[in-house]
Amino acid sequence: MDAADGYYYKELSGVTVGPLDKEEFERRQIKGLLKPGMKAWRQKAGSYYMMQLSRRYTIGRLFSISSIGHTCEITMMMIALVMLVFIFRTPKLQEELHHSGPKHDGGEDYFLEILFFLTFALTIFSIKTNVTRLSDSSSSVVSQESPV
Repeated sequence: MDAADGYYYKELSGVTVGPLDKEEFERRQIKGLLKPGMKAWRQKAGSYYMMQLSRRYTIGRLFSISSIGHTCEITMMMIALVMLVFIFRTPKLQEELHHSGPKHDGGEDYFLEILFFLTFALTIFSIKTNVTRLSDSSSSVVSQESPV
């Protein structure tokens, strides 16, 4: 069975979407449903033409309100992360953590260290998520058809 003419792309889950007309394909690009690295192609009269999806950064999108907002969020999280590491490494806190006395059972030491490492890991994850959002808001995905 032959597929109909139009644009097709394969989602990250492996599902093929199409046939789409040119306008619908471009709308999905603008919405962010198409990502660089996804397989996309156009079929016409039984011939297949591969499409290359790439990310393009433009000045207008780099300085948009959402891009500046994501940049500010990343900056604040980085400052908070540096301050957290600085505070955790202060000699007074280290002395309190590793001080073993008669009233010190050590349970809260481990709890504080676990909280520190969880906070550190989640902050790194949040920074990674915001960098992805910044990339999406400051660029657009464009498609180019490979020459035959």
